[in-house]
Amino acid sequence: SVAGQASAFDTAKSEIVLSEPLIAPIQEGQVIGSLAVTLDGRSDPVLVPVKAASSVEKLGFLDRAIAGLGIKLDGGN
Repeated sequence: SVAGQASAFDTAKSEIVLSEPLIAPIQEGQVIGSLAVTLDGRSDPVLVPVKAASSVEKLGFLDRAIAGLGIKLDGGN
């Protein structure tokens, strides 16, 4: 946990660091990286795990093509 004066958070720096490139499939709750928060006056960042909020299935060729083109097969609805 991160505890300190509220003013320390005003100058805090944060960065999301991925463990590896995100490639489907990804399972809900899978740790995909970490959030590094550096507070003013501290040299070492506080690391918090970042987990996938939902599962992401691997798409087949046709699904990837459709997603890439932004086309919807349901008539645009």
